[in-house]
Amino acid sequence: MNITQTVSNRISRMKPGKLFSYHDLPEYSEHSVAVIKALSRIAKESGVVIDKLGARLSTYTRHEIEKIESIAIRSYTPKTKALLGFLLSTFVDYNSLDLRKSLNPTTTFKVSISHTCKKNTEYWNLKLA
Repeated sequence: MNITQTVSNRISRMKPGKLFSYHDLPEYSEHSVAVIKALSRIAKESGVVIDKLGARLSTYTRHEIEKIESIAIRSYTPKTKALLGFLLSTFVDYNSLDLRKSLNPTTTFKVSISHTCKKNTEYWNLKLA
């Protein structure tokens, strides 16, 4: 099984404490860290449909989303931040100005997402591959 299938399977079965164990981030739940870690793996892999993760994010509380946003801003790559911002604005109707400000406005990122959810790609500097 390749990384794409593994991440997709983990997203669909995601439960707190099952994906990753981060004892060095006690202020964040393992669930929040698991989501952003899965997103960073997806960002490295082209051709992945990320609709499942977007749907999963839509079930989170605002507090959990703010934790995920904070982790991304502090620790993850610009592409991961752009994907997270895109998912939050598309599936959760949560527009993160902090994530947007953390991105270089001239940098673009190639991603493979379904064409049904491409309304915010330009705002987040995402180009469809």
